[in-house]
Amino acid sequence: MTTASKVLRAAITSIPLGDRRGEQRWRLQFATGGTAAAGTDSVEVHDLSEAGLRIVTSLELSRGETIAIDLPAAGRVEARVVWKQGQSCGCEFVEPLERSMVGRIILQTPSPAMDEDDAEREEIVIGVQPSMDHIAAWKADFENTRGRQGYRLTGFRQLPGGLTMAIVEKA
Repeated sequence: MTTASKVLRAAITSIPLGDRRGEQRWRLQFATGGTAAAGTDSVEVHDLSEAGLRIVTSLELSRGETIAIDLPAAGRVEARVVWKQGQSCGCEFVEPLERSMVGRIILQTPSPAMDEDDAEREEIVIGVQPSMDHIAAWKADFENTRGRQGYRLTGFRQLPGGLTMAIVEKA
């Protein structure tokens, strides 16, 4: 890796659309900060779409309450709690995110899987500034081919000029 490139990491899984969801959801897992009426605390993001996200937090949140969450690339965004089960909450963004912003968040999300030193890593070119649709199609193809051979997607790396590489590893 040169000093001009930076590894952008994300544990990403595309989640099939459910009956009630109209947006593609991406399974992520990272910790960030959140602020609500009950105070400020750690928030763990578990999935993300243009319309909202699922979080786990020890903050005492109620259905209908608004929480401000710090997201990579997007900064502080407000979301309203739609459902709550234990410490897990489904939240709807007050202002939906642009699809391109969801892509930037995915590219800037850290992944604990990248910290494992014993994995066999490989980089695969996805394209220059690929769209979310292009990344989703690439990922589906990857899961049907290399995924069945024991590889898993662990993150992305974006080079100067926008060339995006997928980082995969053999399990």
